Amino acid sequence: MAADLWSHPIRAWGFPDGSTERGLSSNGELRDRLTNGTFQINPADDHSPFIGKGYSGGPVWDDALGGVVGIVVQAQAQLNVAACLPAAARRGSASDRTH
Repeated sequence: MAADLWSHPIRAWGFPDGSTERGLSSNGELRDRLTNGTFQINPADDHSPFIGKGYSGGPVWDDALGGVVGIVVQAQAQLNVAACLPAAARRGSASDRTH
């Protein structure tokens, strides 16, 4: 995931308390890369539910690119912000373990 993804619309899926068997979708926008290598996700608007407890490990779908760009690794409800680990970083980690 590159820095040129600023403001890309994303959707994340999770299973917060009381959700259905199929989970719930939350909308957001990608922002800056954080010092720990993750990318910040901000809410898309004030009306849709945002990423919170129960979304960790779920996919982050980039609507503009039409594919998964990462996985949710953190959500801070009190700050209305979340973070995702870029898919490229995840692939690198897996290949490191197999060699």
